Amino acid sequence: MEPLFVIALAAVATSILSGVFGMAGGLVLMAVCAALLPVTDAMLVHGATQIVANGFRFWLLREHVHWRGVAFFALGGLAPLALFRAFALAVDPATVYLLLGGIPIAASLVPVRYAPRFDRAGQAVLCGVTTTAGQLTAGATGATLDVFFTRAGLGRHAVVATKACTQALGHGMKLVHFGLLAAASSTPTSVTPAALVALAAAALGGTLVGRRFLEGIGEGSFRVWTRRLVLALSAGFLVQGVRMVALTGFGR
Repeated sequence: MEPLFVIALAAVATSILSGVFGMAGGLVLMAVCAALLPVTDAMLVHGATQIVANGFRFWLLREHVHWRGVAFFALGGLAPLALFRAFALAVDPATVYLLLGGIPIAASLVPVRYAPRFDRAGQAVLCGVTTTAGQLTAGATGATLDVFFTRAGLGRHAVVATKACTQALGHGMKLVHFGLLAAASSTPTSVTPAALVALAAAALGGTLVGRRFLEGIGEGSFRVWTRRLVLALSAGFLVQGVRMVALTGFGR
């Protein structure tokens, strides 16, 4: 089966997942992309599908977005983007898996009373710095983003809408970075414009379905199951990353 076809199927399923919980889908899709494609291609495919899925989710729920926090988030995201562009940084597949698993688990260890708040300007800037840096290394950092919403006092619609907006911004920065890396590389990319359009359509379909499920889940269940789902996925990714390092080492 063609890798991009498998990724398209995954894009539908993971867009539904993110439509319900506002996260987790991106983690799964990044793992699928990293398993089937070279890192740069995986980042491009993941970024293209996720910017469409998150952008559409944001549009559907745009009246709930916390705009002040988004503005400061975008400001913070510029610093890691400039750093990664200056050094043309990219990671290997094993590191991607380790980060996909390790970042959410580390984020979950932050005590609620110490969790930063997205609705405060300085902490929204910090959110932009940390999650954008994660986007450019792990490809997906929804769990890190979630830490900043734990104490922000936003309802589930505002959480999903604002996360979608910030995630779309982060994936846009990722596309800029890895798009320029691909353009400067002597190795041709396997990602075509037609493939990206097909993947975007798959992501849109899943997002529409996911919104319907969001309406049927309560606030308490939303937060409990988000945490459980992300931690379970993260443990699996961490095991896979350790396994890859044991078999091949870093940088291969």
